[in-house]
Amino acid sequence: MKNDKATQNLDRHIASILKNEAPLPPSKDWFTRKTLNRLPDRQPRTVSTFELAAFVIVLAVSCAIVISQTKIMIDNGDLTAANTVLLASGLVMSICATLYISIPLLKKY
Repeated sequence: MKNDKATQNLDRHIASILKNEAPLPPSKDWFTRKTLNRLPDRQPRTVSTFELAAFVIVLAVSCAIVISQTKIMIDNGDLTAANTVLLASGLVMSICATLYISIPLLKKY
């Protein structure tokens, strides 16, 4: 856009119209009080029963995977890639589930 006299004059004219004809904004105290009265109370996120049940299920499954893969590795005496991947995935799954549940509880305090 060109920065010439016509554009500057038009900008000044629009600014003066807005300044002279614009309605006054409401007082900030009234706006803040009315808005805060209509907002719901803020509730901190807590762990629901469903999340706790899912955590227990995931932890049980991951423990079962780790125990079974460890038993298979000890019985066979050899370390295969599949056993290692399943063992690591069970450990990662249990760590992630524990962090998912514990972080909101730690933020609460």
